[in-house]
Amino acid sequence: MTKAEQKIKAEALLSLHHAPELLVLPNIWDPLGALMLQRIGYPAVATASASIAFSLGYDDGQNISLDTMLEAVGRISASVDVPVTADMERGFGERPDEVAANMRRVLQAGAVGVNLEDSTIEDGSLQDLE
Repeated sequence: MTKAEQKIKAEALLSLHHAPELLVLPNIWDPLGALMLQRIGYPAVATASASIAFSLGYDDGQNISLDTMLEAVGRISASVDVPVTADMERGFGERPDEVAANMRRVLQAGAVGVNLEDSTIEDGSLQDLE
């Protein structure tokens, strides 16, 4: 996908978030699921980190490697013409700069949106606001 094509998909996903209609994005974990949702008319698809992990034999909670997750996101993104937003758990980094670098890799894999969880590594509780 070219940068121009990715920009068009990113703008489409952003417009869906601002549309008056409720945006519903069923979660998928493989290219087949993404294709099925595209074919029945969903304007975008979202990955599910737990489902991707489980489908590849890993437990949820960043037990899958970033590279393996990116490979899955790349295959999914390449399989459809609609925008893909990726569930990237806690971002696969401990510091903001690490997470930012990893999210650039998600975009390079072909996704145009990302959602991150705000839980701690130690016990899965929510991060403090500060």
